[in-house]
Amino acid sequence: MNIERLIIVGLIGLVMSGCVYFGLFRPIFGNTYKLLALTLSALLYICSLSYLAFLHHPKLFTQHFSVALGVLFLLFCTSLLSLLIFGICKLFAPSILQFQRLWAISLCSIAILGIVYSLFKALQPPKIYTQSLHIPHLSTPLKVLQLSDLHIGGSYLTSSKLKKIITQSNALKPDLILLTGDIIDAPSQSVLPQIQLLSHLKAKYGIFYALGNHEYFYDTHKILEEIQKLGIKTLVNESFVLEINSTPVLNLAGIADLNAKKYQKLFPKKDLIFPDMNQTIQALNPSLPTILLSHQPKVIELLPTPSPFSLILSGHTHGGQIFPFNFLVKLEQPFVRGLHTLGDTLIYINQGTAFWGVPMRLGSECEITLFELK
Repeated sequence: MNIERLIIVGLIGLVMSGCVYFGLFRPIFGNTYKLLALTLSALLYICSLSYLAFLHHPKLFTQHFSVALGVLFLLFCTSLLSLLIFGICKLFAPSILQFQRLWAISLCSIAILGIVYSLFKALQPPKIYTQSLHIPHLSTPLKVLQLSDLHIGGSYLTSSKLKKIITQSNALKPDLILLTGDIIDAPSQSVLPQIQLLSHLKAKYGIFYALGNHEYFYDTHKILEEIQKLGIKTLVNESFVLEINSTPVLNLAGIADLNAKKYQKLFPKKDLIFPDMNQTIQALNPSLPTILLSHQPKVIELLPTPSPFSLILSGHTHGGQIFPFNFLVKLEQPFVRGLHTLGDTLIYINQGTAFWGVPMRLGSECEITLFELK
């Protein structure tokens, strides 16, 4: 993270820590233990900032400070509610302020329960979501499995957990497996053994991979090479005609991640791969239905009219991952999770098969999606 971004993040973190102090810790501990309240707020701030400062150095011990960031976020949201209640009471019912400490303890207890639950939730195996969809002009029914946002190398996804996800996926006996980005979140050589585990994924007609934005933080081209060595077909601004028994059945297309242009300033010397919708669709067989793999749902902003796609599969949002962050996601993406309809095009947003950074899930699930296409 560059200095400018770190300063901005530092200031935001300072505001959040300040709210936690004044909205929760100070009312709870009072003047007697004010130093303890300040120390707890400062620790949350320092640990969270340390994690963000070394965000793309997952081998460092600071990765474990990600928990502090999640705790700070949930306590901050709770402290806003606390400050709002105190403010309303001060204006309209000052006598209730004598219960300020009790209110703060109650709200903080609820937040702590939410923190414990969200930590537990994130470490559970992915939930399998099944969608039965009618795809016009599809001549052969297909079972299609979607995995997204594994963040190999960039989260708490150990080799053991990855093997369990692979076993869980293979047990569904899919015809196709589609990987919709943010699968790798570290330099390729540092996680090569885990990347190679993906070779154990089994699908009758093949496995296909589209880039996410996190692959751009590292050696993107090398990551693609390692994926291709496993026999997985990468779809980067290109398409592929799936044939079954020598009969064309389905177009599969994949577009590079939409954040590439944003990363030009961040990585001025990198050979970035930019999204190109025209190149992506130029080789489509127009008589066949088409599935587009796009990491970000806001790819809908690039869709030509009429849309050539029957189904778009995305990830990126993590379903908001931690409530109420889903409301912020909605400011940047058109959809947060699940199935949506855009004219004749369906779009599905997977909540992430693992999680990113903070090992917490509140109001969202780790997800494997199985589509029964008919």
